[in-house]
Amino acid sequence: MRTPKKKRRKVSRKALWRLTRRSLINPNESPKTRAFSVAIATFLAFVPLYGLQTILGILVAFALRLNKVLVIVLINIITPYPLVPVIMYLSFKIGGIFMEHPAQIDAGQSFSWQLLQNNLVQYLSGGLILAIVMALLLGALSYPIFILLQKKARLKN
Repeated sequence: MRTPKKKRRKVSRKALWRLTRRSLINPNESPKTRAFSVAIATFLAFVPLYGLQTILGILVAFALRLNKVLVIVLINIITPYPLVPVIMYLSFKIGGIFMEHPAQIDAGQSFSWQLLQNNLVQYLSGGLILAIVMALLLGALSYPIFILLQKKARLKN
């Protein structure tokens, strides 16, 4: 006797968008929690731990009881992988502001891994500062938006 095969369900873009939208307008969650989720996702997207952001985002979201869907989606949206070299360059330059003897990159010099390894403290400190500034900025900007979304959802119900 043959056992029936289970049908696998395909996840459509429409279903993912619906899940994301529902988590954005979740009436059971405060705007403060959602704004903090945005700030954490932004911080993890900009912190110089490329490749580990999603895993760290899931762990932090569970540990702090944040909006998991929002954190995971935003980490993947905010991290512009084609722009990672630009973010690395900005991290390097921002870190140089706070160093006593910063390493400089000339116009003709290439930005290489060797340069980063030799000046790792400058790069990591700049990346951390950039991540904190971006997290504070996007978290603060998203809070009023979530308040408006919550008021709009209450008016519908």
